[in-house]
Amino acid sequence: MKLHILVDFMHIYYKYYYQLKAGKLKRLSSAIEWNGSVIEKDTTMIYYPLKDIEGIRKNLEMLGHDVTMSICFDTKADKRLEENTEYKANRKKTLTDDDFKNIDFIADLLRKAGHNTYRIAGYEADDLINHLCKTFRDDFDYSIIYTNDKDLLVNVDDKTGVMRFKQGKGYTQVDINNYESYLENEFGVYIPYNAIGLYLASVGDTADHIKGINKFGKVAFKKLITKLAQSYTIDWVTCGNYHKLEEVVDKCKDFLTDEQFKELKESFILVSNVDIGGDVLESPINKSTSELREKAYREYNMLSLIP
Repeated sequence: MKLHILVDFMHIYYKYYYQLKAGKLKRLSSAIEWNGSVIEKDTTMIYYPLKDIEGIRKNLEMLGHDVTMSICFDTKADKRLEENTEYKANRKKTLTDDDFKNIDFIADLLRKAGHNTYRIAGYEADDLINHLCKTFRDDFDYSIIYTNDKDLLVNVDDKTGVMRFKQGKGYTQVDINNYESYLENEFGVYIPYNAIGLYLASVGDTADHIKGINKFGKVAFKKLITKLAQSYTIDWVTCGNYHKLEEVVDKCKDFLTDEQFKELKESFILVSNVDIGGDVLESPINKSTSELREKAYREYNMLSLIP
């Protein structure tokens, strides 16, 4: 099977970042070229994220799949912040300049190893992944997203699945067959396929500092989708497309106060992915070979990454 693996990089980096803080990682070092000089550098936060990414590739290739890896990175600036300074404002800014240098180094090594890497100023990794899923969906037999971000669950369909990571639990496979049961177990309320964006915009999302509708909880959400279903023919399947979901959001005006509807629309803007548009991102192609990986990783004594 021809697989497209899309990796939301930051969740992998943070996973090892917190393990290192907790003393659960063995520290590693290697002589590497760093800012024009060869130094003995702590490579702990370089090696382990690379090991994770190459482990995903290796395991799938061992099952006989043709694997194309696309690793997507955040940037410091976010277009959503231009209009709403509270977006994700409650997230702790824990990474240092050294961490961002590590991340730049990782991205460069992945490119040298033949993998696709994507980073555009002003866009988050989830925006890039949404665009790649939509634009190049039919270039592959199946796409799998590795992430901890629940927002990316909107991409689940018959050709796209998500490996959702949660600290302490590892990855859980979410596909079109278990999507609704997974969301109900996760949020404690039935969410139609594929209306997670409506749920987050109405009930709110504390992780991303999205307020939602004031005092609007799971019971109110259940009543809302029931009223929508009774009054309109809702094609929930198309709601993975935020433009289609916006049409459903507009219909909610019939069942909300003016203030509630205003709060819903404001939150929906933050929930929706930023549309990149055009041909900004290059087509993902499988360029990685054992020869390229050996050339990239041997220089830094990361021999286990080569196969």
